[in-house]
Amino acid sequence: MDIRPKFQTGMSDRAFKEVFLSKKNKHILKALLESILKEEINHIEVLNTELLTGNVHLRAKRVDAHILTDIGIITIEVNGKEDQYTKIRNTSFVFNIYNNLVKVGKDYTDKIRVIQINFSDGLRKEKKDSYYVLCNPLNTEDRRVENLEIYVINMNYYRNLWYTNSASEIEENKYIIMLLLKPEELKKISKDRIVRDYMEELIKINEIFKDFKISEFISPEEDMKKIIESEKVLAREEGLKEGREEGLEQGIEQGIEQGIVQGIERGIEQDMVQGIEQGKREGKRESKKEIATNLLKLEIPMEQISKATLLSIEELQKLL
Repeated sequence: MDIRPKFQTGMSDRAFKEVFLSKKNKHILKALLESILKEEINHIEVLNTELLTGNVHLRAKRVDAHILTDIGIITIEVNGKEDQYTKIRNTSFVFNIYNNLVKVGKDYTDKIRVIQINFSDGLRKEKKDSYYVLCNPLNTEDRRVENLEIYVINMNYYRNLWYTNSASEIEENKYIIMLLLKPEELKKISKDRIVRDYMEELIKINEIFKDFKISEFISPEEDMKKIIESEKVLAREEGLKEGREEGLEQGIEQGIEQGIVQGIERGIEQDMVQGIEQGKREGKRESKKEIATNLLKLEIPMEQISKATLLSIEELQKLL
């Protein structure tokens, strides 16, 4: 296997997964998908990348990304080359997913939209993006089925676009182009918050993996091995995060007590006994809401926040 001890861009499937499939980077994934599909996405949930083979004698197959959104199921493949093998493999992946989603008992449904996005290198740079005629997402007349779309993104075209220095075209396609760039190049377009966040995450991932000497495109077995290695490195960060969450939960009680004091003071100012009682209740509840709002910003699960503050899930959802 070709081991390349060089900086891994977003066109390395391992780096792509580490950056785009992280919960804290959903906004980066959202921006990339919307720039390709040209439509708004409001909900994103990263799913298990292992596919059902339907055959106990076959080893598990994994896609690079498997995502549930409010517009449909999206899979992503990062391809170092676009040869016949890659085309057949990726097509089998999306049909595997499509088959499992549209078959309902003895019937079939077209209510679930399935989208595959292929970031493919090695195509002619003059040609932009292409689509399988069977399911052309841009021309409904060419579609044999309405709920299956396959995009092939020609990364060589976007690489050439970067070198043309066309400011307007780079701006329009920056979220695709950034997958090809190294930090010194990303800095040129890092005024954009999404690009800046992506660059910082990519640098961090490369720091973690610099001693592992990962190859740019790796097998599923090697992929899993690297995941285990990376989890060991990231365990300390997770421990720090858990400690922070525990500290925040302990601080909730202090915040509630402070809220009660503020409520009492508000009631005294009104010179009303009823105001004191009302101030206690309001102060306690408002304090809980303020604390819950801060915890939600830190992406702490609602279930944990609900237990700590005694606010219902419905109340927490209203704070979003």
